[in-house]
Amino acid sequence: AYVATGLTLATGGMLLLLDRGRRRNDDLALNAWMWMNALWVISDLGGLPRLRFGALAIGGLGTVLLAYAVRSSMAHPGALSRLRKMRGAGR
Repeated sequence: AYVATGLTLATGGMLLLLDRGRRRNDDLALNAWMWMNALWVISDLGGLPRLRFGALAIGGLGTVLLAYAVRSSMAHPGALSRLRKMRGAGR
């Protein structure tokens, strides 16, 4: 479980590195959720219940970032038009 958690966090870090020029809120929200889950797993497996408070705080941050990403995508309908085109094309 620790190895899978480490690989998940490394994948999230690579996502941020590859997209560092734009620093999108949805990528940050995804990473916040990854860190929340990682802390929760470490808390459960390691018997460290105090880490759950950190996990909850990071989860709250992820919720705020996700809400902001959704709000900003509604302000820019062009961002969603690509997805509609893909859905219409059967992809």
